[in-house]
Amino acid sequence: RAGALAADPAESAAFGAEPLRAASALGPLAGLLGTWEGQHGVNVVHVPKWEAKDGGLASFEKLYQKYNETLVFRPIRAQVLNRGYANADQLYPTEQQDQVLMGLSYHSEIRQMDPDGPDDGKLLHIEDGQWLWNAKPGVDASWSVGRIAAVPHGVSVLALGTRREVDGGQLKQTFFDMMDSNEWHAAPKDAGDQVVGYDECPEFMCPTLSVLVQNLGNVEGRKAVEFDFGTDRAKLSMIPDVGKQASTHDLKARFWLASVEEGGVVHEQLQYAQHMLMDFEAKLSDKCRPAKGSRLADQQTSSDCVIQWPHLSLNTLRKTQAFEGAAELRFPVVR
Repeated sequence: RAGALAADPAESAAFGAEPLRAASALGPLAGLLGTWEGQHGVNVVHVPKWEAKDGGLASFEKLYQKYNETLVFRPIRAQVLNRGYANADQLYPTEQQDQVLMGLSYHSEIRQMDPDGPDDGKLLHIEDGQWLWNAKPGVDASWSVGRIAAVPHGVSVLALGTRREVDGGQLKQTFFDMMDSNEWHAAPKDAGDQVVGYDECPEFMCPTLSVLVQNLGNVEGRKAVEFDFGTDRAKLSMIPDVGKQASTHDLKARFWLASVEEGGVVHEQLQYAQHMLMDFEAKLSDKCRPAKGSRLADQQTSSDCVIQWPHLSLNTLRKTQAFEGAAELRFPVVR
């Protein structure tokens, strides 16, 4: 069974040359293999809501949703070879310089938790994608892990990031630092002033990042792996309808893979937080209401009238089923 902290085989494995064996060949991603379930999810987002008054008004509806999630990681049974030349010099190459990627495919299903309401069990989100390990870097060794995601809203993500090992104390401090940072808040960020009419939800009523601390568990004396996908290495692609309704940007996500002790039993645990901003050119003030038929983007006051609504998602999951046959896995070279 792959542990939460799998050994990095980069020193001994000849990537891109011979078939590799066993899940440990997946390096830092090996601990993700298997089925994960979590009932501590929180999703905070504001969505457009048209109001039929005064001839029609742009408003927003706040969604604060608790959810459960099933997340399944399976191995990509190959060493994927990206061929190239040293320094990507296609005119006067001095030698071959290939990149080798290894990875996992995943499927996530998220359903709303609303025990006393009509939406309990309602499907909120489906996501499919891949996690990649830059096992043998080619011309760019600045990233070690990558994440590709697709959702049926017509949106896809390519995010590159890094990994590092932390201890339990560092992991808990990371959560506190994120709570103190404005970069992870669920409150709106506004390019202008005149904050009017926002249906905000204070932390004590709608807890967000504090949920990660509450569900961290006992990590004293234990190690964890942090995967950090920053905004500078994340790209979003979307269908035209989504892009025209709102500009989505500044996507960032962090995942933490750890072993936690509970009642004398050690569990493998995965926590994450994902945050992005969505710009709407509508602010609830008279200043930002142009004549009908025109758009704020055509006016000099546009930047003062942009609402930046955050979309924040986070959860804590435990591994409920290990991947069967991990020791028998083979990873041939795919050219």
